[in-house]
Amino acid sequence: MNLRWVTVVLLVGLVGTGCAASRVVHLDTGEGRAIVHAPRLDAEPVELDDDEFEGAVRQLARSTPHAPRPREAALRLFDLDDHRAGPRMRGRLGLVSVEEPGRGRLRVTEAPGVETELVRAYGRWCQREQGTRDCLHLLDEGLTLDEEGKRTLAFRLALDSVWDETVEALEDLTDKEAMVTMLATTGAVYFALWLVPEPVLSKGIAATLTVALIAYLGWDTVWSLVQGWRVLAKAVDAANTFEQIEEAGEKYGKVMGKNAARAFVMLAMAALGSTAQTLATRIPTLPGSAQASLVGVGQGG
Repeated sequence: MNLRWVTVVLLVGLVGTGCAASRVVHLDTGEGRAIVHAPRLDAEPVELDDDEFEGAVRQLARSTPHAPRPREAALRLFDLDDHRAGPRMRGRLGLVSVEEPGRGRLRVTEAPGVETELVRAYGRWCQREQGTRDCLHLLDEGLTLDEEGKRTLAFRLALDSVWDETVEALEDLTDKEAMVTMLATTGAVYFALWLVPEPVLSKGIAATLTVALIAYLGWDTVWSLVQGWRVLAKAVDAANTFEQIEEAGEKYGKVMGKNAARAFVMLAMAALGSTAQTLATRIPTLPGSAQASLVGVGQGG
């Protein structure tokens, strides 16, 4: 794998296979036959300290364009905005269930009392976080939390171990809430892509982000995040209380750990407003990128 950060296409045929088979990664650089490698397991991940992380997030935030509709901006990263993503694909990502006519948005139907209490609890949590009552913009299209909304909320809760330092790094932004929404939505959608049978991760910014994550964290850590997301998605889809979503998020946060959370937030910040090509050029400027290149070489290239 070329970890001088040229853009590659990552073909991932991983989910739904056995453990041994799932450790094989296929890389198509567009220059002939795809490269197939089985990553080594002994490479050390990149460790990001507090100052490196906060400095990188602060710098990246300054160059991230303002998004009046932050949720849609995050979805556009992966070509999954409401107008371009088909219902079948969005459904497999947990972005849809029963169609809401005329809105292009699909919603989950719950018992009214249950759904209302969940939304109220979400609003109370937002206020405790010093935000508006819909601080993650999960209710922009309606009055209920759908599957996408619940997964996004759970992912945001999973980042609690690094959230104070993330918020501190974003302090100078005029619309910090929009940036938080884009980060949480980006994480929830990205990990959902791993659970889709089609090779959605084989192109564009998702492929570049995956290569970067493997380089920073090593294959075992990335794979544990994918497996953990499968568990989270199942738990959250069945959840009808805030406490259940919070529990799922906390469990995933433990799987993720502080260092992986820092790496993901930093790389996701670099991805916001980028293309695959511009993200690939940003990565060498980030803390730990030199070591990440060595980890990546040890992981297969």
